[in-house]
Amino acid sequence: MKYIRRYCDKILREEIRSCEEQKKLCRLVLSIFENEDLKIDEEKVEKYFGLQKYFRYELFDWEKFCFFLHCCVYRADGFPRFPDMFIYVGRGSGKNGYTSFEDFALLSPVNGIRNYNIQSFAAAEANAKTSHKEIKEEVIELNTPKLSHFFKATEEYIRCTKTNSVLTYHTSRPITKDGGRPGKINLDEVHVFENTDLIDVARGGLGKVADARVLITTTDGYIRDGPLDGYKAKSIDILDGSRPDNGFLPFICRLKKDEIDDPDNWIMAVPSLGEFPNLRHEMEKDHEDYKADPIGHSAFAVKRCNCPDVAEEGSLTSWDNILACCKGEMPGGAEAVQKRPCIICFDYSTINDFMSAGIITLSDGIFYFEQKTWICKQSGDLYRIRFPLREAVSSGDAEFVDGTEIPPELPVMWVKEHTTGAGKRIIAGAADSFRFSYLRRACREMLGLDSAIRMKSNNYGKMAGFIYMNRPSDLMRSANMVTTVFNNHKLYCGDSKLMRWYLGNVKVVIDKNGNTHYEKIEPKSRKTDGAMCLLAGMTLAEMLLPYDRIGQGKIDLPGVRVYGKRY
Repeated sequence: MKYIRRYCDKILREEIRSCEEQKKLCRLVLSIFENEDLKIDEEKVEKYFGLQKYFRYELFDWEKFCFFLHCCVYRADGFPRFPDMFIYVGRGSGKNGYTSFEDFALLSPVNGIRNYNIQSFAAAEANAKTSHKEIKEEVIELNTPKLSHFFKATEEYIRCTKTNSVLTYHTSRPITKDGGRPGKINLDEVHVFENTDLIDVARGGLGKVADARVLITTTDGYIRDGPLDGYKAKSIDILDGSRPDNGFLPFICRLKKDEIDDPDNWIMAVPSLGEFPNLRHEMEKDHEDYKADPIGHSAFAVKRCNCPDVAEEGSLTSWDNILACCKGEMPGGAEAVQKRPCIICFDYSTINDFMSAGIITLSDGIFYFEQKTWICKQSGDLYRIRFPLREAVSSGDAEFVDGTEIPPELPVMWVKEHTTGAGKRIIAGAADSFRFSYLRRACREMLGLDSAIRMKSNNYGKMAGFIYMNRPSDLMRSANMVTTVFNNHKLYCGDSKLMRWYLGNVKVVIDKNGNTHYEKIEPKSRKTDGAMCLLAGMTLAEMLLPYDRIGQGKIDLPGVRVYGKRY
């Protein structure tokens, strides 16, 4: 218990500063040791830690704590008590050094399990081979000839000759990874993973060798709603006691936004900070850059401090706002939008790529947005996209289209079925200017909406009964309202992973005149069609105010003209 007690005492007695998740973890671990029948081979534990002599460094207390729990504690039936470990620490903590020690220890004869292969996975080769390179060059080659009797190291693999266990590394081409028989897998920097494809394939080989383990190490990053956010949510549930751990051990070190500017707090995200004077110096320099430009140097908060609350440069809105607007429970229930007047909207910039249509209603001051996306199977960008599009199709949020282009009748027919077919009156519509001609004929023939390129400048607002060409200037005028709606959580988009992806892919650009423009964060692999469809519709959202069941005044918006009447 000394490796557990030493670290838990530091945390619970507040000898060092730590985040609330660390305190909850220590309480959880101590409770497990007090209430469960566990097995520990103390002689084997000391042999493991004796391997530190081959490394240039000794493990820190937090690393010994993690290694002991992950590799040395077993249930009464002989299975590892914590086979899955999630280490979420700030950049500079030494997570790769920890991984190197753990891999070397489990490869060694101390483990004693033959063919205990270890596979390291990462999105980039440099990350995947970090531990492999360190073990080869800094451990085995520097301790020749003693270790050369036990290990053979090449650029592709490291093999323990006594147990025939092999360490290999792999990158993000999951189709080539099936058929492995690992005893352990490493998943490094999962913050860059946009889906679980690589993780699923990697884990698929576990279970064929005894003592299967998974080590997940990462800082935070800029991709939201991916595997990292899933691991974080699972960790919080375990630490809060709302779900059983099931062998998953969450080691979380992070800061809150209001804690970042106090250097004494940085150890809460970087637990090795006190041992590395040079690291503190680098963090101090990074912090000065961050204070001068929080957006341009947000990596200090996001990666050093594990605080993604600091928005990425130009983000449409915060991730918390996106989650609040794309939640499962519909405010007011389904009756809130039944037979309500609505605005329709389209984003149809490219006929052979993605296309989205949407319907916006207003009830009790909340805008409700329903969307559908059509995806051309011949789109040249599909191979770049990491988002699970087939999952969106299965949920009904999207649909694949055969052929060379998406016909405009498809989205207009969907709108008709979900509006006039559901007893909803269409007040007006908005579509982007790029393919406006493709839509206006279908809207006129199928929905009875005339087309209008732009209202006269002396009009105070839009007229009902038209489908409007949406111009950049329209988006500029509605930008403040869009910000207010997101910040006050007055928008509901359903529990849609696709919509969360769309919204997270939009960036806001302010030109030299202070005007707001919306652009893609990345032009090919991160689509924004559903979000741009919503933004187009919100240029007309004020037209719904007179029809809100609670009357005017819920949201402070300019007056509008509907059928010639000023409201």
